[in-house]
Amino acid sequence: MILEAQGPRLTAAQVVGPDTLAGASPHGLSLAILLDRKVDPTSAAMLTSYTLPSNRVVWARRQLSGRLVLASLERPEGPYVPTSITVDGVADTRDRIAPAATVALGSLLTTPGAFVTGRVIQADG
Repeated sequence: MILEAQGPRLTAAQVVGPDTLAGASPHGLSLAILLDRKVDPTSAAMLTSYTLPSNRVVWARRQLSGRLVLASLERPEGPYVPTSITVDGVADTRDRIAPAATVALGSLLTTPGAFVTGRVIQADG
């Protein structure tokens, strides 16, 4: 039996704010993606590797130990509407690419993202 080496696996993804990461947007535009091993900086920076149902990544870079990818989103995400992220095509430092993986996108934002005052006529977004 031969075991084939696999690429990096998506472990978790969180929307982070300045309470978690200095310089992060307080408006839900900053994203931290954790993988199980060090990733190739070139493939980690490819924006097409990250897919969200109603949003898109506009900037991504490998950080710190090489397992963490910080990204910026086109539109804010937060704790109020559940969503997910799919990572596909990110290679490790030995050029092994894992199949696409999807996780629920969590949020570590601590300040409220919205307040509604007045009368709500329709709650359809």
